[in-house]
Amino acid sequence: FLPLQIEVHQWSDRKKKVARLLLPMIVFVRLNQEEKAILQRFPDIFKFLKDRVHKDSLMVVPDDQMQRFIFMVTRADTEVSLEPPVFHRGDMVRICKGSLRGLEGNIVCCPDGSAKVVIRIGHLACASVVVPVEMLESRHCR
Repeated sequence: FLPLQIEVHQWSDRKKKVARLLLPMIVFVRLNQEEKAILQRFPDIFKFLKDRVHKDSLMVVPDDQMQRFIFMVTRADTEVSLEPPVFHRGDMVRICKGSLRGLEGNIVCCPDGSAKVVIRIGHLACASVVVPVEMLESRHCR
């Protein structure tokens, strides 16, 4: 699936519909291992996106998310925009980069825009660490 957004560009003398790539340099494909091996031999294929947690695995978009994305892009009458994931206080997250990669906990947003990942230590206490938001993913996405 190649997500294209149709836009109307206007110049002083005319209007024209133009297709814009919603995600430049990204094409969504469903492949088995044999098909992946064939595609990797093409010189125009730069790379496959890797899973942020399991670096040896390819990124997989769950079928239901992909179907909703295709539905939105192909039917929207207004511009589709892409935004980074938004986390809310209490959301369960997984750290996907750095020395704490794989750690799961609840998020607490800090006033400066950073995030604290909090883990409970029984009824004793909660331990927390500040983590840049771009290093987090929702635990419920998997």
